[in-house]
Amino acid sequence: MKKTAAAIFALMILMFSLSALALGHKLTTEEAKQKALAYAGLEEKDVQCSRAYLDWEDGRRVFEVEFYVNGIEYDVDVDAETGVISHMTKDCNGRTELFTDGVSRGTFSDWDGDWEDAFDFEDLYDWD
Repeated sequence: MKKTAAAIFALMILMFSLSALALGHKLTTEEAKQKALAYAGLEEKDVQCSRAYLDWEDGRRVFEVEFYVNGIEYDVDVDAETGVISHMTKDCNGRTELFTDGVSRGTFSDWDGDWEDAFDFEDLYDWD
């Protein structure tokens, strides 16, 4: 029974990887997780729980990678084609810190879901 479950799981990973390639995604879910962990300066053995899924952001496919380490939630967006990380947030006890280009852009609490209100994005991105 264990061999059957392992074979089904391996087949599911292979199918997902092939479907990602067919859709033009160069990264697999596992590669996106590894890039996210490296960006956060963490190792897989430190993570208590993680998940990654494909999503759309600004007209491109990204992997939304989420994981927990010692009660801190990390959310990392990894471009599914290039592997470039657009941003990462760290959430702990109602306080969220935003990182872009590996640099902290500030911390805030009680976020209402509007990034533009929380941070001055004019300084971070060229909106042309």
